[in-house]
Amino acid sequence: MILDNFTEKFPNVIAIGIIAFILISPVTGQTYNNTLPDSKNPKLESILSQLIVSDDMPDFAFAHNLDMQDGKVRVVIEMINETALLPDYVIEETRYKNKVQALVPMEKVEELSGETNVTFIRAPLKPYADIATPAATTPLKSGFNLVIPFILSMLLIFLFMKIRKW
Repeated sequence: MILDNFTEKFPNVIAIGIIAFILISPVTGQTYNNTLPDSKNPKLESILSQLIVSDDMPDFAFAHNLDMQDGKVRVVIEMINETALLPDYVIEETRYKNKVQALVPMEKVEELSGETNVTFIRAPLKPYADIATPAATTPLKSGFNLVIPFILSMLLIFLFMKIRKW
């Protein structure tokens, strides 16, 4: 009985199955990091410009997930070359090619953007996990992760078919 309905409405079942599978399948990947330059100061990321003009810098930094330590904000400074020097008030943490991760006093961020050696200042990018399960680490196991949305899709199809009969 169910199989008879299934073969009659096969095209509809396929369409519903595809839609259900798409809706149930999880979306993974990294989130977009907003590293847009500020219109007033093109050497500063927009969020850092907002930090500078905020009434309460520590609260703003906390609310926007900016790393802080002892009144200093952690930033990535893009330099003109690998050997460019930074002012004394900047605490360099690490350097790779022309990018320097450093702690800068919040009130000095705008001053730092005026330095000739600096091309851009932004907040460090945050790492994001694709999937919190170890099953996604191997191709064999990651294919198994598609079985659950498929089964849920099929259950939705049969549930939909049952409801339409009533």
